[in-house]
Amino acid sequence: LSAIPQARSWNRCRRRLQLFLVAPLVARQAKKAGVGHLHAHYAKAPLEVAARVSWLTGITYSFAAHAKDLYTTPTNRLARRLAKARFALTCHPHGDQTLRAAVRPQDREKIHLIPHGLDNRVFRPGARSRRPGLIVAAGRMTPKKGFDTLIAACSLLRDQVEIECVILGEGRLQMRLERLVRKSGLQKTVRFPGYVDQRELAKWFQRARVVTLPARILESGNRDGVPNVLLEAMACGTPVVSTPVGSISELIRDGVNGALVPPDDPEALAKSLLGILSSDAAAEALGASGLRTVQDRDFRRSGREVARLHLRELRTVRHLRRPEFRMPNIDHAKLAKSARRRLRRRPRLRPEVEDAIARCVAPGLAA
Repeated sequence: LSAIPQARSWNRCRRRLQLFLVAPLVARQAKKAGVGHLHAHYAKAPLEVAARVSWLTGITYSFAAHAKDLYTTPTNRLARRLAKARFALTCHPHGDQTLRAAVRPQDREKIHLIPHGLDNRVFRPGARSRRPGLIVAAGRMTPKKGFDTLIAACSLLRDQVEIECVILGEGRLQMRLERLVRKSGLQKTVRFPGYVDQRELAKWFQRARVVTLPARILESGNRDGVPNVLLEAMACGTPVVSTPVGSISELIRDGVNGALVPPDDPEALAKSLLGILSSDAAAEALGASGLRTVQDRDFRRSGREVARLHLRELRTVRHLRRPEFRMPNIDHAKLAKSARRRLRRRPRLRPEVEDAIARCVAPGLAA
């Protein structure tokens, strides 16, 4: 409840109230089910819930840090959470370095780097011939993906070579990107087929002449680590063009197994795409080298490494003495009174928080 006055918006206030509500409920269910260990797959809300459940029950926890959750979480919070966690996972080298720099030296041995694997039964070179001029991009329609830079690059390319650009995925920026396409007069060049499943995505990659993801770093620090779409495109033998953001430069070596261009640079992106679109030899060489780079990435191998960590943890925690769990004894009337008192500094949020207290917090804890 102390977080209510500091919340900048109702959405943040609601999320904090939800975390306050969820942890005791998860704790009760975890003890009832005999859970031995909790794993939070992201270092944001899931990690906060896991840490609170651990505090209530003594159940150990671990977590995985990926991209946005790692780069936008305060380093002091990451350090506190890892100090009490049994271990942490990262999936790319830059994330591993970032997490190690944020925590105490004695906690660094808890960090394990396990790269994401691929399903090479789905993502593999196809038998069909590639469509000349087909540029494919895939991902959530969010600012960090840089799809607006791709649209600007297509505007430069259309006067030099015949192209077709397909941007797969959905997200909150889709309508804005569609307006940008109309404004640029690219309705016949750039298409948005929407969400596709893994098998359909693989077919697009197998048909594409080049796959691109012009990622960028946002002001908040949010960025990609190693986008899976780049790994999957390389596994299909398709040349890739991206930016040196996060750990992408650890995966792609410019001119060797792909191409790297500066973020937010449509001219450089257009030039790099044109080089691949206009040269069969360059496209084949980059595609073959990219395939060799990722041919050992197997999701089954990565899964076994993660499973070994969890099994080791379960063997260890059997010998730990845990405090007896007791559901917090909360006076709901006192809870509501305290929340209302804290709202005096944020009167604009009063109606929404009153509603949350009435409909969400007290009934949930009383359940």
